Amino acid sequence: MVAALMNELRGRIDAALKLAVAGSIFVIAGFAAFVCFTVAIFLWTQQTYGSLEAWIAIGALFLVVAVAGAIALLVVRRRARSLPPPPRRAQPATLLQDPAVIVAGLQLVRTLSARGVLPLLVIGAIAGGLVMNRNGHSTRHHAPSAERGTDTGAGI
Repeated sequence: MVAALMNELRGRIDAALKLAVAGSIFVIAGFAAFVCFTVAIFLWTQQTYGSLEAWIAIGALFLVVAVAGAIALLVVRRRARSLPPPPRRAQPATLLQDPAVIVAGLQLVRTLSARGVLPLLVIGAIAGGLVMNRNGHSTRHHAPSAERGTDTGAGI
């Protein structure tokens, strides 16, 4: 059971790393191509029409890119709103009620002994805390602005 989870985790990490490398190569190559074409358009326009017209052409090119990016952003946001929310994952409380998880934990303790399990528990607690903070469940409780002595007037 633990081996299957580790294999699945390795597969996901491998896929994420491959996707990150491919994406970064795509972004860098695309940016380099865009810069080269921009310089070529500028130089051709400068030789043909003059410097002012060349800068206007490059400005128009960047305006078209900005508008296309804004349209893509709006489309992605609209699609994200229309998609159903992702299914909820099993909470730790429900996982601890699963007999298979309890048996696997007991077998792990029996195999590693108490001295070997203690570092794993500490690392697991740290990782769990990091995951909880990453998912938006902050452990810090902020006092209202009036209690901190600073009043912004915004009611935050």
